Amino acid sequence: MARWEQYEIWTEKKDAKKWEILGAFPAVELASAMASGRSGRVRIIQTTYEDDKLISQEVIAELGLLNPEPSS
Repeated sequence: MARWEQYEIWTEKKDAKKWEILGAFPAVELASAMASGRSGRVRIIQTTYEDDKLISQEVIAELGLLNPEPSS
């Protein structure tokens, strides 16, 4: 069985409060560099796959506005 890790960048969609994947990278440094240029909330998630099956995932960083100010 082939096992590998990758680092995924996910961004929060403002209109629906859902998350969507922007890309996947083999190194956390590359994922961090790509995520730091984004506006809004961004997560870097370390994922581990075995063959084509996701076996684990962990949020290792969350960037951007975490506690937005309430609208008046």
